[in-house]
Amino acid sequence: MDKNKIDTQTVYEMFEELNKKLDKQADKPTEPANPVQAQIDMTAINAVTERLENVIEEVKKPNIIEHHHRYTISIASNWFFLSWVALVIVILGLF
Repeated sequence: MDKNKIDTQTVYEMFEELNKKLDKQADKPTEPANPVQAQIDMTAINAVTERLENVIEEVKKPNIIEHHHRYTISIASNWFFLSWVALVIVILGLF
């Protein structure tokens, strides 16, 4: 048998021993790490909650938005208008 190889029976015994230790650990009742509970200061939480409620109320209020529609007609950029002007000039030039 090679020195680098471990016998399968030895491995099996190691797993059994590990399993027994885990069962013992699972059967033990666990105690909380910190049995004393700290008192939480609720004033900061209440202040933040109140501010949040105020913001929610402000968001829910309807906002009146005035719309001003402006229509501008730019003759210089209107290719249809310019083509008609050119056509009228051509027609008047023929007479």
